[in-house]
Amino acid sequence: MLLIPFQRCTLVSSMPATQVVSTLQAATGQDRFALWSRPKETFIGKVDAAGFTLRRNISYRNSFLPVVNGTFETAGTNTLLHLRLGLHPGVLVFMCLWLGGVGLAALVTTAASIASKVFNPVMFVPMGMFLFGYALTMGGFLYERRRTLDELKRALSAVRIGPDSTVAS
Repeated sequence: MLLIPFQRCTLVSSMPATQVVSTLQAATGQDRFALWSRPKETFIGKVDAAGFTLRRNISYRNSFLPVVNGTFETAGTNTLLHLRLGLHPGVLVFMCLWLGGVGLAALVTTAASIASKVFNPVMFVPMGMFLFGYALTMGGFLYERRRTLDELKRALSAVRIGPDSTVAS
């Protein structure tokens, strides 16, 4: 069971590494604050020959948008892209604090209800808050993860290889 949204995967592109880097640089705009205008590129972030950090350029707000960190590896005439998709660190810290707090409240209210041998429906409030926060985090991340990987594969003419490793941390 996933506790924190996180995934590692590998894409392979038939392009040489230098072409993959230049294609990804062309598809990636600078991260800047703008209320009404946004870059035209597919991604926002930084790309260099050593690797990249980017996220999809979207016209709506989603705090659970995956941040993609990747490195390049030459494999003959192909290029392997080793990817790690995860939450923005600020969102990860906030959700850990939120889920930790309401999870603790759920345990305390449930334990108090059991100890007093009186059913108290108030114990379901923190449980509901915990489940809602977890579902919101996972749903937002998993939906965007698929779209982000599809955009990367399309931009680089790449395919996913090997087993996916979705890790609970």
